[in-house]
Amino acid sequence: MDEEVTQRAYEGVKIVEEEAFEMMKRIGFKIDEIYEILKDLKWHDAEEISRKVSLPQPKVREALKLMASLGHIEYGRGGMRIDHKTLGWLRATVPPTRRGLKCQRRPKGRK
Repeated sequence: MDEEVTQRAYEGVKIVEEEAFEMMKRIGFKIDEIYEILKDLKWHDAEEISRKVSLPQPKVREALKLMASLGHIEYGRGGMRIDHKTLGWLRATVPPTRRGLKCQRRPKGRK
């Protein structure tokens, strides 16, 4: 029984990963732009995001649905915003020169 449950869970994760891969192939270049909009931690709606990234709303909603299923964004107040942990991860992994994501650096001479 436990093995069957584990197999079903694995298959569920595999499906989500495959959907994520297909989504990234279709509009991956716009995902960065969506994160850029959401990084201010304010609430945004799909219409606004669609306008700013120049994608049709159905495509934006599809991307947002995937991002939410991965736990990268949260819904509420009639819109969505980036998850705090995801924002922290982006700030820690994206080079500071990339599209305005700021990295906290120590002043020179300090350790």
